[in-house]
Parts: sequence; C-alpha cells; structure tokens
Amino acid sequence: NVGSKVAKVAQDFGMRVLLNDLPREEKEGNIAFTSLEKIAEECDIITFHVPLYKEGKYKTFHLADENFFRSLKRKPVIINTSRGEVIETDALLSSQAISDAIIDVWEHEPEINRELLEKVIIGTPHIAGYSADGKANATRMSLDAICKFFQIDGDYEINAPAPAFPVIQAKRCTPSNV
Repeated sequence: NVGSKVAKVAQDFGMRVLLNDLPREEKEGNIAFTSLEKIAEECDIITFHVPLYKEGKYKTFHLADENFFRSLKRKPVIINTSRGEVIETDALLSSQAISDAIIDVWEHEPEINRELLEKVIIGTPHIAGYSADGKANATRMSLDAICKFFQIDGDYEINAPAPAFPVIQAKRCTPSNV
C-alpha cells in the first residue's frame, strides 16, 4: 500500500519507477515488475516497502545484504521505511556503494545503531503504530482476527479521532532561529 503511493508520487514528479514485488508479480504477471538485480544496477533511489518475512518463498529478512550492496552500480540513496531487518545494518554501514541513507526503521528496535544514526542523512523514529490511524488499524485487524477465529460476523465501526492540529506548518530554519 505505501509502496504504491510512493510510486505514484514519484511518477507524478516525472521519475522512472521500477517495481519489485514478488507476491504481486506472481499474481499479476511480470509486466509491471522488474528484478532486484536490475533495480540495483539502474536506480538512483531505492526505497523499501515490504513486510518482514524471515524465511520462505518471499523472504525479506536482510533483503539488502552485503551481496545486494556490492551489486549497486549508481551509488543510490537507500530509504527504508518498512522493517528494520530488511536491511542488514552492518552491510549498510560498511558499504561504499551508496550516496546516502534515510532510515525510519531500525534493526533491533527499539534499540538503534548509533553509528548508523550518525551516518544517515535522515534518521527518524519509527512511530507509525503510535498514530491514531495506526492504533485504529491495529484495533480493526485484531477485531477481524477475533471474528474470524470465532466465526462471527463483525459489525463494528472504528473511527480514529481527528488530529488536534490538522495543519502542519513548517518554517525555514536559519542560524538565528535554530
């Protein structure tokens, strides 16, 4: 879901977008998808939006490992907003094949690798689960699972509260107001 939204925004900005989604490719065919190898060779920005699967057909644990970083050809910016363990931290730290990294999720959360934090261009705390929408989605998923388990029809409505401040304003920081 997030990856599709990021792809749309990137395309709206005129970027050429290469997609790699093995489960979708299996269902939909490979017309819209490309290999991770081609992405490593051709992309200037590589962003990860995958669930964490530690094993199996669609394993994503350490998807970006030492071999992946060695295969990079264009010194891309690496962005991870999916799960920390999708990128092998030590491999990312030792890689000379990237220009920068943006990290929102950290391997071994809630502990973060301070060395990696010092090296990334942007490092943020992963707080999606703490938002009102995240809590509403988790509640919905829990209720769906309970209803499915007990084979009952779930007839409920979950409404996340509106934010107290729905408009976020940013102002440029200068040395005098930092």
